[in-house]
Amino acid sequence: MDTLYQSVVDCLKKNNKSENDVIWVGTYDGEYVLSWSDFVPMAKKLYELGMYSNARLVQSDLVILGNDWYLERIDIPGLMEQWNFKLFPKIKENRSFALKGRKIFSNSEVLHYEIVERMKD
Repeated sequence: MDTLYQSVVDCLKKNNKSENDVIWVGTYDGEYVLSWSDFVPMAKKLYELGMYSNARLVQSDLVILGNDWYLERIDIPGLMEQWNFKLFPKIKENRSFALKGRKIFSNSEVLHYEIVERMKD
C-alpha cells in the first residue's frame, strides 16, 4: 500500500515531472493551499486506502498544480481513487480567430453561422 506522497511522486514520474515542478497543493477552487514542502510530511504519513474501503482520507477536490499542468483525484467506482494528469489548454502559436467553417458547438448550425458572421465584421 502506497503513501499519498508515493502515489503523487509515481504519477509525476509517469508524466515526466518531478517534485521540483510542483507549485502548490490544495483544493481545486484554490481556497485551501499548501506549499509542496508543507504537504510532503503529511502525505508521507497518509496511506492510500485500497479498494473496498468506504473511508475518504483525502479531499476529492485535491489538486497538485504545476506550471502548465495539474493532477486531480478521480474516483473509479469499485476500485480506488487515483491521480489523473491534465495539461491546461493552450492557444496555438499560429492561431486564427476565424472559425473557417468549423463548428465549435455540436448541434447548433444557427449559432455556428452567427459566430462566423460576427467574426467576418
